[in-house]
Amino acid sequence: SALGLALGPLTMEGWLALLAAESVFVGGDMPWNPEAEQRQLAHAVSLLSGVDFESVQVRLMSCDETEVVLSGHAVNARIAEAWATTVSLKPPPRPANTPPPPVRPSRDGGLGLWTLLYVALLQDLGMSRAEARACPVSEAHLLTTASRFREGWDVKGYNFREQEILASEEQGAESGEEESA
Repeated sequence: SALGLALGPLTMEGWLALLAAESVFVGGDMPWNPEAEQRQLAHAVSLLSGVDFESVQVRLMSCDETEVVLSGHAVNARIAEAWATTVSLKPPPRPANTPPPPVRPSRDGGLGLWTLLYVALLQDLGMSRAEARACPVSEAHLLTTASRFREGWDVKGYNFREQEILASEEQGAESGEEESA
């Protein structure tokens, strides 16, 4: 929760709204004054909680500095969850004697990753525009990754199970170090 409000998942609609607001929570520039920083936090909490912006601002004004900082961390963590389901993929092998694909200057062609993910939901998965915009970003990543995997793409690096095993081994090693200290 943030500012005492339960936070829901970041949806495609919420991501778009944060992009439009140039929010620091999705890669925008850090606000230049404390009031702008508080507005960004209130905007993000409003989007994630579903509570209107004015009510969130009232809550924000009644919080102490510690609660505001902790709420900012909670918003960051919730938004980070939206990208936790991304897995790098590599395209299927190309048939022999086929020219390589053209080299692109960027991953998103200047369209923005939001646009590419949104179009994948519409075209590849057949969602309506309303369904795609309401889809949690973490689910959108998972659905498009699974769709590409079914089309012959493969995981580049570690898949989810391998990441989970590595994380549990690291936690085990850390707890073993603590016990022996």
